[in-house]
Amino acid sequence: MKIKYMDKQNKEKIERNWHL
Repeated sequence: MKIKYMDKQNKEKIERNWHL
C-alpha cells in the first residue's frame, strides 16, 4: 500500500515502518 504524504518526515517514517 503506497501512501502519499506531503511531509517528507512522515513519508520516511511510514516507509521505515513498512520495511519493518
